[in-house]
Amino acid sequence: VDERQSLQLLWNAACVNLGGAVTTAGNCVPPGGGAASTRVTAFNNRSEAAKLAIMQANLTPAQYAEMLTYLPRDKRTLESEQYTLDAKLSMPLQFAGDHMVVVGGQVIQGELNDGVFGLEAGVPGGTQEHNMYSVFAEDTWTPIEPFSITGGLRYDNHDVFGDHLSPRLYGVYTISPQWTVKGGVSTGFKTPKTTQLYDGVVGFGGQGVSPMFGNPDLKPETSVSTEIAVYWQSAVGGHNFNFTVFNNKFEDKITSQPCGGGLTLACSTTGEYAELGYSTSSRTVNIDEVVISGAEVAGRYQILDTLSFRANYTYTDSEQKSGASAGLPLGNSAKHMANATLNWDVTNEFSTQLMVESRSKRYRGVDTLTGQQLYFKDYEVLNLGAQYRFNDFLTVSGQVNNLLDQDFTTYDSTFIDNGDGSWTPNFQDHYNNKDKARSFWVSVNARF
Repeated sequence: VDERQSLQLLWNAACVNLGGAVTTAGNCVPPGGGAASTRVTAFNNRSEAAKLAIMQANLTPAQYAEMLTYLPRDKRTLESEQYTLDAKLSMPLQFAGDHMVVVGGQVIQGELNDGVFGLEAGVPGGTQEHNMYSVFAEDTWTPIEPFSITGGLRYDNHDVFGDHLSPRLYGVYTISPQWTVKGGVSTGFKTPKTTQLYDGVVGFGGQGVSPMFGNPDLKPETSVSTEIAVYWQSAVGGHNFNFTVFNNKFEDKITSQPCGGGLTLACSTTGEYAELGYSTSSRTVNIDEVVISGAEVAGRYQILDTLSFRANYTYTDSEQKSGASAGLPLGNSAKHMANATLNWDVTNEFSTQLMVESRSKRYRGVDTLTGQQLYFKDYEVLNLGAQYRFNDFLTVSGQVNNLLDQDFTTYDSTFIDNGDGSWTPNFQDHYNNKDKARSFWVSVNARF
């Protein structure tokens, strides 16, 4: 935190050398036209590379040398290993109609080493482990040709949370070759991530100034999901369309909430956030009950024999039913989600896809001063993928995510008056999805 504040002073010095002026709030207003608040936001929200260039050009040699003492930053150890074994057996049977019985199982052993584990106790670096296994069985029964019903049961056993049974029931009625109605009820069981169970710092938000704490008292998340859908398939041309309404009820929903001094939620049993010098912090918690409902529409249109377009849109309404945030939406849940893909089969072996995804109205929290609900910025991102099938046994795929290299690292910065002549920085991420940064993927699929 001290380093962050020192860097802010150097950043302000560069701004002053550009002709700006530092306000009583600790922000530097750069020269130029327009409202001061707009100029401050634009100046502070530059990329890290742009900030380094400005500081190099506008600091004195001594100031620039001081800035370089903070670089390079120590690397954060982050190593993960997970071994997964899956097995499944399908068996067609004849008994009072057609049956397709599927049985299977899964074994998972995982280990995570993270440099922030133990940070709150002054001994960074630690390991978290988790092991679990599951077995399942389901039967799809077709008593009469237009109707089938699927019943299933899954058993999970986790080395921390013990065992759990999850049943499901789903029905499909084929009205005609073009129209089908589907619906059912399923239950879910989701254990916390390995990092979320650690009793200490597990990561940072707010551009590195807001630690996120795990919680060893977390419970598994359980859910009951209900849906009904109508599907249409064209007789010719490969066009299709479907419409779904859904309602999901979660018990012990896993999310995060603010923690620390002056709040009802403590950050950790092994050391308070205030001892680390941070002004804001959050901790992973369970919400007793959350309801998520909505509707989805999706479809595919075959433009040409080699060119097709598919898209979907989902409207989601979420509400926390208990806790300090009762009545509010679920954090980071998008009210509007849309995806679209244009697929081109260039040859029989080579195909490519242009994809776009959009998210809007993502709830981030409540303004502590006005009580107004706050939302992350809306965004759209393009991805480009391609596949080449060498033969019936070997396919190579590649994808560029965030094709246009859109910047998702921007944030707003403000300073809070501590009343003693000092100021505490506060940073608010615009998007909260740095995983959307440009990335490249290549995969090989072999069948034998």
